[in-house]
Amino acid sequence: MSAGQPGGSRLRPCARCNALNGADFDHCIRCGTPLSAVAVGAARVSGRLGGERLLASKVLLALTTFVFAGQLAVWLPRGSVPILLDSSKVVILGALRFGALLISPAALVQEPWRMLSAVFVHFSVLHFGLNMLALINLSRIAEPAVGSARLVITYVCTGIFGFLASVLWGTIVSPSPYAIPTAGASGAIFGIMGLILGVLLRLRDPRWKQFAVQAVFYSLVFGLMIRANNAAHIGGLLLGIIFGLVFAGRQRGFQARPRSRVEFLVNLSAALGLLISIASVLLALRSPHWRLWEQDLLGQNRAPSSHETPEAPRENPGAPRPDQREARAPTRTGAT
Repeated sequence: MSAGQPGGSRLRPCARCNALNGADFDHCIRCGTPLSAVAVGAARVSGRLGGERLLASKVLLALTTFVFAGQLAVWLPRGSVPILLDSSKVVILGALRFGALLISPAALVQEPWRMLSAVFVHFSVLHFGLNMLALINLSRIAEPAVGSARLVITYVCTGIFGFLASVLWGTIVSPSPYAIPTAGASGAIFGIMGLILGVLLRLRDPRWKQFAVQAVFYSLVFGLMIRANNAAHIGGLLLGIIFGLVFAGRQRGFQARPRSRVEFLVNLSAALGLLISIASVLLALRSPHWRLWEQDLLGQNRAPSSHETPEAPRENPGAPRPDQREARAPTRTGAT
């Protein structure tokens, strides 16, 4: 049975939400967590309980680590090992090579996949380490709560939305004469924060206030340690809250019969999200744009001074730029 009056007076608390359930209940009456051995086994088969093993977190961590290892392989032969945030030409080119995004409408139209590839790119060891530490800590809460597939969907979608918000902010609200590169996982990580916050709000869990304070504290610390892309953080957080409200609603409306079709579509969407993530990095690596920047910037006989920013090359030097802003190699980055 899934709900009803407890048999006798035997009660047991749910391991996730601490609600009291009958000893013979298959699922928690509050959050839908499988309780009996049969329900746990069925949930594993249907893919709803995969979050307990943090499979999605491990895959996302592995993919990001692989990309950063590739960046290090590019930086090290050129004598650059960025420990702290570094905006040197070598570091920026290494980031663009693997998928960093230029905050420019023209660049976004040319290579829209960089809104996703940039999630897996970082500008320094500190940048990478902080984001991956946050991913590990937050996923321990989020993935068991919503499952591996839903965590992947949240991570990919909030990462994309965060960088879209960055482009809109950098174009409309705070335009710059330069196309500033931005990259990093923190937009997606703030999406996971929002996911947890949304779940707590929907379940009316009083711990949401404590978690909200922790999220604000993390954002302040992160913003002080590196030049943070706050537009990506806010965009990821807001979309993450929406995902949390939706996914927690699924738990509250849980039915005894598994919704196998819905779970299949969710798992398929997550798998496609991972495949598209890998494809976005590969597309960035095959892009001709970073090669042109590399030839122009690293092949110059005279290195520009700290006050100069060399003009970025175009595939057709005689053609006008797609927008009115100058596409130049910037002297700063927008880390997320």
